[in-house]
Amino acid sequence: MLSWEEKSLADSLYKAEVVLLRPQLDSICNTRFDSLVAHYKDSLWTNRIQEITEQLERIKLQ
Repeated sequence: MLSWEEKSLADSLYKAEVVLLRPQLDSICNTRFDSLVAHYKDSLWTNRIQEITEQLERIKLQ
């Protein structure tokens, strides 16, 4: 278990790193945003089509 001083130090180090990394992480997110949206949209459509197909098969069996 960390002492209060250790927790405070860890928190300070984390905050300092976040400040340094945020511009890079934001840039990566902005660069990949369109491709990620397209990928997940396609994935959602594929899953939904599969669900509809399964429902239609169940209806045929009734």
